[in-house]
Amino acid sequence: LSDSVAVEVGEVGPKTVFMPLIVRDYAPPAFRATKRADPTSVIGERAAETITYTVVFSNAGTEAGVLADVRDTLPAGFTFQQMAPGSDVTAAPTGTEGEIVWAGPFTVAGRSSLRLVYQVLASTVVGTYNNSATATVSKGIPPEGPAIAAVEVEEPYLLLEDFENPSPYWEPFLNNWRLNEEQWHYKPGGSYDGSQALGHTFWFGVSDPADGAHDALFTYQGPGAEQWTDYVYKARAVLHFDDGSGRGQFGLFFRGTVDQSEGQPPGRYVTGYYFTVKPSPTKAVLLMQMRTDDECGDDCNYNYHFSNPILIDILKGREDLEAKGLDLDPGRWYWLRVEVRGPQIRCYVDDVLVFDYYDNIGTVFTAGTVGFYTYIAGDARFDSVSVEPLE
Repeated sequence: LSDSVAVEVGEVGPKTVFMPLIVRDYAPPAFRATKRADPTSVIGERAAETITYTVVFSNAGTEAGVLADVRDTLPAGFTFQQMAPGSDVTAAPTGTEGEIVWAGPFTVAGRSSLRLVYQVLASTVVGTYNNSATATVSKGIPPEGPAIAAVEVEEPYLLLEDFENPSPYWEPFLNNWRLNEEQWHYKPGGSYDGSQALGHTFWFGVSDPADGAHDALFTYQGPGAEQWTDYVYKARAVLHFDDGSGRGQFGLFFRGTVDQSEGQPPGRYVTGYYFTVKPSPTKAVLLMQMRTDDECGDDCNYNYHFSNPILIDILKGREDLEAKGLDLDPGRWYWLRVEVRGPQIRCYVDDVLVFDYYDNIGTVFTAGTVGFYTYIAGDARFDSVSVEPLE
């Protein structure tokens, strides 16, 4: 384009001179790359979860630029699945793992962009995974560096414990004069597989077994544990023998909170539920809960007293247990499992559902930590603990 102007040149006469017209906002094609992942975190050790990546190449220039190809380096364990809605490029790349390539050319108009949206399966291994994308440019200025999006593959469990190197967050409940730390102890070689187990013996630490604390509670006090809501709590447990009375119980504490601050009355304050097994000779499975004085009346001595729970449900007697496919014998390791979702509580022994309870009476505990509860337990042991969140 040009403008013409007439000028006087001596005596020859007017002449026409052509001058170029300059486009004042012109900028050469130049690319910038951005990338994001959705979601940015997934739970590992399950079936691989789908991640949607969005890569955008923006042309900041006024003139069209050309991307020769687009290259994406997937992290180890990530696998390309398919292109997704909203993508300007619908053809699948070459390759499904490692570096995947979309062959161009892709012309990107000035002040415009090219969007690629695609889905991959994430790794199931816990860790942080950075995914990077860039492009080869045949016309224009390439991106300064690759676009990076991070995905966190998170630990699927709130708690995993085998007691080989026990977490420091396990604490015995000691807010009672009869309780002592020695009752709870670790037993090298004491588990079902020869590994270390958590053990409990109610007369340990006292000179006369009659002075031993019959009830005992051992809880996990890790950061945020008392705010856990819906989860599956699972552990292996056994009672090898008791004091001969046949009253021995062992089991799980869940949806619990514990306050052992100075000045609390003895045995208080503990909230939550107990799921316990009495193997012999009574043979019973019990579901219990701490409740307020008003809620349980004469059955409770104090509000939320850890050793005075009210009975919610019970399955007892050989015939009733055998009807469920259970025969509770001492000296055998059992799988105990609790699933809590809102006010719904399901309790299992060796994958047999024994309680399916919807708690809508009085105080309902919908969050809390986990632990173990025993009553007159001469040699109770626990191992293979897991707490997994319920989605």
